[in-house]
Amino acid sequence: MQFGQQIHGMDVEGASLYVHVGKYGKVIGVNGEMVNGTSVPSKPTIDASLAVKAALKESRVPTDAHSSYSTPTLTIVRGLEDGEAHLSWTCTIRYDILGEDGYLHPFNDKIFAKATGDSPRTYPNPPEVLWCS
Repeated sequence: MQFGQQIHGMDVEGASLYVHVGKYGKVIGVNGEMVNGTSVPSKPTIDASLAVKAALKESRVPTDAHSSYSTPTLTIVRGLEDGEAHLSWTCTIRYDILGEDGYLHPFNDKIFAKATGDSPRTYPNPPEVLWCS
């Protein structure tokens, strides 16, 4: 079974608890990552458009004629560097990369851009996801 975490009514990306149950219904293991959300603001101080544009620029995702992104929404994300909860703007970016075969290959990645503080910054996560804190 998987349990997600919520803060301010928003799901926390990167925070889940897994309960492993044996065939007779006995719990045999629990693992996962949760965050302390007591100090997470519920209102952004960085504009969504500014945050996402900065995240895309820093991520080096190709944002030319062959790319687009969804409307940013507010979410909470577990920071990879500090393990803390952060309010962020989230959107999905779709882009194409020209392969060695001469064809454009489509990619869809999630971008998490800092929604509070002085300036947006990002850092890469495992494949296909970029996180911000």
